[in-house]
Amino acid sequence: MTQPSAVAGFKREALPQDIEPYRQEAAKNDQTSFEKLVPYPFLLYVRSKLWDKSLLVARGHGGDDAGATRMVRYEFYEGGYTFLHPVRKRQTNPGDAAIILGRSTSQDLIVPVPSISNSHLAFLPPTAGARPLWHVKDNGSSNGSWLNDTKLEPLKPYPIQDNEYLRLGGNLIAWFLYPGHLWFLLNNDDELKKLTDV
Repeated sequence: MTQPSAVAGFKREALPQDIEPYRQEAAKNDQTSFEKLVPYPFLLYVRSKLWDKSLLVARGHGGDDAGATRMVRYEFYEGGYTFLHPVRKRQTNPGDAAIILGRSTSQDLIVPVPSISNSHLAFLPPTAGARPLWHVKDNGSSNGSWLNDTKLEPLKPYPIQDNEYLRLGGNLIAWFLYPGHLWFLLNNDDELKKLTDV
């Protein structure tokens, strides 16, 4: 998969991504190959009308994207939009392992939804010995974060596992998925819709 380049002061790949290119990769690769291709977890957003189209649809500047009108390719469906976000480091301090999700275009995962704070949530990758699982930490967001049905206390890390969901800002839901589980969902449309069309 081609990774988008930096545009307008931030990396386009930090924006939510269209599902279709990942579906195509899942269809042509077995699960092990897909996991090697994308060796990081993903957020799969439940279909929502909350997305700010002014950031999702913007004009490209120069390079291969000269004259383009979309930051990334999106399919807009009646009833809202659903996207994927690879959970990986892109733009924030490379010396800090935390992967930051927020509305600000300086974050690793940009979520253009008004109820999301500029620096809303941090994903903390596993570390050998000290922290064997992924963790999430609310960064003191204005509208809060929930892991499944538990409201996160600000600045306190909580373990998160495959197939658990986050509620961000009170109304945006995203499933945390390991790549093998995502591969299965992308190859099983009915199962995918059970998560995206809640």
